[in-house]
Amino acid sequence: EDTAEGGGGRLAIAAMGASTLDREEEGAGNVLLPSACMAAAGSDVPTSCECSRGTPCYWSSAPTEDENSSEWLLLRLAASVCLVTGVGVYPYKATWQPEDTERGQPPMYAPQAASFQFGEFTEEEESAVPGGREEE
Repeated sequence: EDTAEGGGGRLAIAAMGASTLDREEEGAGNVLLPSACMAAAGSDVPTSCECSRGTPCYWSSAPTEDENSSEWLLLRLAASVCLVTGVGVYPYKATWQPEDTERGQPPMYAPQAASFQFGEFTEEEESAVPGGREEE
């Protein structure tokens, strides 16, 4: 649950940048609000995603053949001191792609691993973020 003073109840209030982007409408700012697909599914992994009919509710990095590639998001939190009690990372089920013949369902895309770092940036460090821009 996102709770933060000054952030309209949200802990993450701005997407400052991302390592890569697949398509413009799949930008980092999409992760700032709870996913409509997750809420509709009522579970940890949505069975279908209504985002394909409108605005995506996820961030998608650019495709790569490198299994060891490292992708990242930089989010601005609502305050300089925040208590983060949980972070959710969910696989994306590409319901619009052809089914995987072995599994009989659309492919799912998820990270092999995830790590999280929290800290404070100086204005100079923040302005040096590649692709950094505020999306509110």
